[in-house]
Amino acid sequence: MTNMEPRVYKRILNKLNRYAKSLGLEIVYSDSYAYAPEEGLILLNEKDQGASKLILYYLHELGHAIQSDSYFHKLKYKTLNIKRSIILEQEYTAWVNGVHIAQDLKIINSILNEYLLEWVIVTGK
Repeated sequence: MTNMEPRVYKRILNKLNRYAKSLGLEIVYSDSYAYAPEEGLILLNEKDQGASKLILYYLHELGHAIQSDSYFHKLKYKTLNIKRSIILEQEYTAWVNGVHIAQDLKIINSILNEYLLEWVIVTGK
């Protein structure tokens, strides 16, 4: 994935940071990506700073932060297949939520749009 112009990257990152703060989340740079709801943290891979990848995964982790419980959580018995379904559902909806966040914040650019069209919009909803 290509890098963004520094000015565009900073503008998008600032918008995402403000959005995360509005949700009460703290951003921590580490060596991986994750959403830790119990701690109110989003982990971002510091090696990807300046890259479109960081923005995409940031959107994905923010997508986790705003998603509802899985439909499958309501089921009384959780088989291995149901647990796998929960993971798939949660991962997919986090990407979709990330797209909505990007649209709401008006941060879709050609690099992000290409990726989102290929992996989220075309393959799913």
